[in-house]
Amino acid sequence: MFNIFKPDNKYDAKRQKANKDIVKLINQYIDKYPEQRFIQILWNLGIIQQNKDGEILDRYCEEPWITLMRIGGNNEE
Repeated sequence: MFNIFKPDNKYDAKRQKANKDIVKLINQYIDKYPEQRFIQILWNLGIIQQNKDGEILDRYCEEPWITLMRIGGNNEE
């Protein structure tokens, strides 16, 4: 029987690496700009964005490697 919760190790490893790379970028930004608040960092890195009408974009289902590419990171395999 098909188990939707069965992990796909290669896919999960790619997701986990991208997540860690995003955290590294955030940590680098925190070190460079210690005066900024966390939410400011997320905005300034482009992790949180808004559309032309000022509404926050819903990126809930965006894969982390897409986020990483969008914010200028690198996710080499």
